[in-house]
Amino acid sequence: MERDRHSPPTWLSLLLLALVATFVTFLSSAMRARVPELVETDGTVGQAGYVYYSSARGLRLMIWHDAAEVALNTEVSGSQQPARWLSGRAMAGGQPLFDWEIETPDGQTARFRIDGTAYDLSQGTVFLVRSEGRQIEVEQLQRDLSSTQPDPETVALFAASDAILSDLARGITYREARY
Repeated sequence: MERDRHSPPTWLSLLLLALVATFVTFLSSAMRARVPELVETDGTVGQAGYVYYSSARGLRLMIWHDAAEVALNTEVSGSQQPARWLSGRAMAGGQPLFDWEIETPDGQTARFRIDGTAYDLSQGTVFLVRSEGRQIEVEQLQRDLSSTQPDPETVALFAASDAILSDLARGITYREARY
């Protein structure tokens, strides 16, 4: 079988293919290494549920709610600017109550939304979301989460030390409490 004079030798084609595959693998690994890891912890304390996101790079965000169940989702997104994207949905009786999204490019800063409304995390990283029927009420609180570890015992101690969270865990509504 005669080879075309203008086509490269087979070994050169295989070498080029191997180099491209190595480069793609390297880029994929490098991109994953730059995307910050966030630890998700969720559970209940008394009658209140929580989701706690924390990063070794300093980001901490806690959502407290009165929903019966939650569904969580995590993705790595972006090709030019990779980021960790997390979302959740609180539900009651199989029906959605509210959704949230958090996106962080670095594990230190984030964009955060509840039901499409953006919140400035410099104003607080603890959120209370209460539902009345299909209506929700969101309260943003300034709290220090730096020593709160992403485990159920530490989160329960954090809630017990805070009057508002403690009342939520005991089932006392915001309207009943006096702050």
